[in-house]
Amino acid sequence: ASKSPNTCSVFDPIITELDIIVYRELGIPVLGDNSKGKHTATERTLFFLPHCPYRLYCNVLWANWNNMDNAHIFGNRLDKYYSVVV
Repeated sequence: ASKSPNTCSVFDPIITELDIIVYRELGIPVLGDNSKGKHTATERTLFFLPHCPYRLYCNVLWANWNNMDNAHIFGNRLDKYYSVVV
């Protein structure tokens, strides 16, 4: 079964039971596996990463480096992490 272009799934490592109930009522699947950002975007995917640690950004980029056309990141400016890696 193919997904509609307007569908989404959610994963949050600190999701609450109430969050899960609300998402299910809205028809939004909740992913149960914590891939720690190593999720490969096989279709258009928005990674919503505001205030996430540098390692999470690295994992998303590493997992999608050869197919960044599908991976869209909404998050912090990566140059603000420069002092972390120097």
